[in-house]
Amino acid sequence: MTSSKIILTSLLCFTLSGIGRSYSQTDSLPVAIADSAAKSAAVKKHSLFVSTAFGSNMIFLGSSISSNNPYYGAGLVYGYKGSFFLSASATHIRDIEPFGAFFSAAADYKHTFNKWFDVAAEVAGYKTDFRRREKLFSDFTYAGFTAGFDWKILYTRITSSLIYSGETKGYLQISNSRYFQTPYFLKKKAYVSFFPEINLLMGQLVKVDDDSGNPIQGYMPPFFRQRPDQPLPLITVSTRFAPVYLNFSSPVTFSYKGFSLEADPCYILPTFKDNMIKPPKGFTFYMTATFRIF
Repeated sequence: MTSSKIILTSLLCFTLSGIGRSYSQTDSLPVAIADSAAKSAAVKKHSLFVSTAFGSNMIFLGSSISSNNPYYGAGLVYGYKGSFFLSASATHIRDIEPFGAFFSAAADYKHTFNKWFDVAAEVAGYKTDFRRREKLFSDFTYAGFTAGFDWKILYTRITSSLIYSGETKGYLQISNSRYFQTPYFLKKKAYVSFFPEINLLMGQLVKVDDDSGNPIQGYMPPFFRQRPDQPLPLITVSTRFAPVYLNFSSPVTFSYKGFSLEADPCYILPTFKDNMIKPPKGFTFYMTATFRIF
């Protein structure tokens, strides 16, 4: 690694971070970083966390925004009373220059009404280097609202969200999970937790046909953008709101005082088939380390 990359990595570890959506790593690095911080931020009035992370592929709303490459990230999360979070993040994608492939910043609010119902709302912005937009994605803004229902046996989250990047697209996510925790050990300062989850993503699938009705490209994941090198003939664009994928994840987290280490294996199963556009499929892996500064 060059000296400039070492310096940039160090800066990222102390100045940048992620947003607080409570979903698995298939919804992006910034999501999981702040969610890890939120789990241990409920006691003190002010809290600050720094995180580093690695993932085999970054899946965001049905598409790979790391171009199917492994990625590395770092960040900083500020929390207020365990319910309001401000954050920013930076991500490096392997074999893609510049070193900082894209950045994000977000505000997130969580509120628990009682032992069975809670809500969360968030706004986030993602910005990529202009030299990488053709290969990765254009800048976009995310807004989402989540309602959580604790049924004792299962915890259900329903999230309605919007993405704006020149045009607006809507999504719906439904997840069911179950939290388990071991007894405390290491002088009652450490424990291991498990959070198996199944998540369904629904969004607007897009199909493009030529003037003879032949498909130019089949149904695409909602967040996928195709920029053809050649001008297209007369086309017809049709859309349908439908399931995009199921993902199954089982995060395992070791927590000791203000430190946590989480490993999250995940399997993605697309719910539509297309021979022209291949959606993300199969196993991914994500790991994050979070340190509480205060």
